[in-house]
Amino acid sequence: MCTGSACTAAFPHAYVITNISATAPNMKPDGMPWDTDGDGTPDIYVDISVGGAVVQSTPVNPNSFNATFAGPFTITLTEGTSLDLQSSDKDDPGSEVIYDCPIPMVTASLLRTRYVLCSGVGGVTINYTINPAE
Repeated sequence: MCTGSACTAAFPHAYVITNISATAPNMKPDGMPWDTDGDGTPDIYVDISVGGAVVQSTPVNPNSFNATFAGPFTITLTEGTSLDLQSSDKDDPGSEVIYDCPIPMVTASLLRTRYVLCSGVGGVTINYTINPAE
């Protein structure tokens, strides 16, 4: 990975995830509203998992179909590990998954793009930037 004129090995390395954006559809897949209070909007947050374990979580963005989280969220990646960002609706107690954006095997080629966009049916999305930590 190269930053400016300096290049280092892509793995193992610390990376910074920023500008996470998560969008939820107007209704859950079963046609019901996300929440029973008020207008039915979800309370969105995003879990960041590396190798199947949650390593960071964003704060909850209440009552919104579109949530953004500036970060930074620092993670460490090793070659061939998985990276997953999953948006959920925070309910008390528990949560409901809105959308999952898994990358089963992170590669240096993927990291060079520095931007990940996942989108699904009904306008659901998760996107973010990922850069080497300095």
